[in-house]
Amino acid sequence: MNTNRQTSLIVRHFMRLTRNAASAWLLAAGAIGIAGAQAADPVSFEITPAIAAPGVPRQIAITVQVPASCLPTARLVASIDTARKRTLTISLDSAQQSLGNPAAIFCDDLVTRRFTVNYTPDTEGDMRVMAVNSLAYYLGETTLRTRATNSNRSQYDLTGMWYDPATNGSGLTFVHGATRDDQVFGTWYVYDSAGIPRWYTIQNVQWKAGGLEVQGQLYETRANSIVCVPPYTGCPVALAFANTSGVVSIVMQGPNSARITAVSSNGGTTLTSNLIRSIF
Repeated sequence: MNTNRQTSLIVRHFMRLTRNAASAWLLAAGAIGIAGAQAADPVSFEITPAIAAPGVPRQIAITVQVPASCLPTARLVASIDTARKRTLTISLDSAQQSLGNPAAIFCDDLVTRRFTVNYTPDTEGDMRVMAVNSLAYYLGETTLRTRATNSNRSQYDLTGMWYDPATNGSGLTFVHGATRDDQVFGTWYVYDSAGIPRWYTIQNVQWKAGGLEVQGQLYETRANSIVCVPPYTGCPVALAFANTSGVVSIVMQGPNSARITAVSSNGGTTLTSNLIRSIF
């Protein structure tokens, strides 16, 4: 083989190794830390303004620790879900200072850097903002919240499991189309005076102006009598009937706390519970 050609192939191979190593260092800095250095802090986000109407420019800042000689730049990637525009990806690319520098693969000093990108939402709702590195490894995420002035769209996503610490053993589960039609379906599992479980659902909800309070109908669902396979005392069966039991109001006090109030159909009984979100 020609000596010059052999040398050229060796150089190109070394440059590929260098590029891969530099990208790997960005992953280590942004997600799992670097050998010989302290583990990197988690990626943090700041959105300015935190909440704004559609058409208002927003600045998304990402703070992360990276190797000093492998400083990346940030760029905005097109929305993954182009139909609904609900996921925005920010890529931290290590393509600026170190790709041609062999010393970059030996760096072990971390520095904290802040990167910013600008984005202007055109619709109300919540958008997932995800940060990845140049190898497409996940680094962290946050939520971009867009609300019109005096909007009646929800301020927080109710989806998840909720309970009242004072009555642990009862609870609620919500499925919330916060990024779509803002509808909520809830299930409320409680007990009657005999200690028998009772099953309720929350449907037909309407959000009030400000997006912190939602009201809906409370239904009690039952089935006809059936003999379940022993030793089970309960089993899945078809719905027999659903009765309207009252009206429910849920007031959000933050992303992970709420107060629920139920008023019976005859207006004579009121039940109130202070809820917190179960965090897994």
